Amino acid sequence: MSKFLLDGDKAWGILVDGKPVVDQEIKKHLAGQHNQQTHAGGMGGGGQVSSDNYAAAAASPNYPEKELRELREKSYEIYQKLRALDYNPFEDIQYSSPEIRELRLQERELDQQWNDLRSEWYNQHLTVNGKGTGTDPTLVSENPARDTYVVYDKATLAMNKSLRKGNPPSERVIKIDEMVAEGKAVSDTIVYRSAVLPEKMHSVFEEGFEYTDKAFMSTSVTRDGGAGAQFYADARVENGAKGDVVMMSIKIPQGATARDVGIGEVVLPRNTTVRVTSRSKGPNNTVELGMEVVQQ
Repeated sequence: MSKFLLDGDKAWGILVDGKPVVDQEIKKHLAGQHNQQTHAGGMGGGGQVSSDNYAAAAASPNYPEKELRELREKSYEIYQKLRALDYNPFEDIQYSSPEIRELRLQERELDQQWNDLRSEWYNQHLTVNGKGTGTDPTLVSENPARDTYVVYDKATLAMNKSLRKGNPPSERVIKIDEMVAEGKAVSDTIVYRSAVLPEKMHSVFEEGFEYTDKAFMSTSVTRDGGAGAQFYADARVENGAKGDVVMMSIKIPQGATARDVGIGEVVLPRNTTVRVTSRSKGPNNTVELGMEVVQQ
């Protein structure tokens, strides 16, 4: 017998004659095996997303950043309690003390809820070749053209700069065209894009203004997350960019081409036209632009 991991690091079990068998004490805590509202151990509603909130967050055009962050914070609180108990994370859970076992099960349930919510949102909003990207991560990553766009950042920046100058597409660009065309927004989806621009450039972005980008348009499903649009704006400022931070909230309508390339990034095809729907001032004099994709 040996330990194995079920669904990543979400539950422990054993191998019997080469087949996984889930410990019954663990199995009842897995997703779909128990009532999410009545978890043993007195977590109550504070550590969980209710089924109604879960469904609403997964269906919202906005990535459920707030709900996911709350789940991560709850999980971290439990992790801190476990550290105070000097637990061994490699110990088989069935040999842990009752207190540690309960905390570990709570932590894993929160992690499972995080994964479920994230996956469900992606499945309801973005597909690659007709399949939801939340269920099968290989749909996102297993494409050489995807790697040439995401991994080789400097080359991608140079490529987009060349396209914006009106230069003809290279063979690499054609392959990325084909990769981006695999993706679709299957329901209205909100993504974010940031820039640091002098006022003379961003002042033209008034309500009703339309802009066509000759290059691929990289966006993020999160505004403030680790790989969110604000992160890239801050990085540009730190690297010496001069001007105002412009935060674009872009609505991708159902049926539009939009390729999930992983790490929270969604790429729109070349020659996408967006229209400004609103303009306002945000925190720290950020220029807030509401936009929508009107043509591809």
